[in-house]
Amino acid sequence: MRKVKVKLKDYLRDLKKVEKVADIFIKNRVFIEYMAKEFNLIIEQGEDGYLISEVVELPGCHTQAKSYD
Repeated sequence: MRKVKVKLKDYLRDLKKVEKVADIFIKNRVFIEYMAKEFNLIIEQGEDGYLISEVVELPGCHTQAKSYD
């Protein structure tokens, strides 16, 4: 093991960088896990011909389109 003298402000600056990277990693990991889940969709055709869909497990998550593409 090697001893190194480091100024506290430099150590804290570097620690903040590590915390930012760890925070980004955790957020990305949670996002990837969340996106890997399977969800149930309800797709209906409205009176105007548009397709209306909603994700059952995500309240408020819905969209509409003219076609499946």
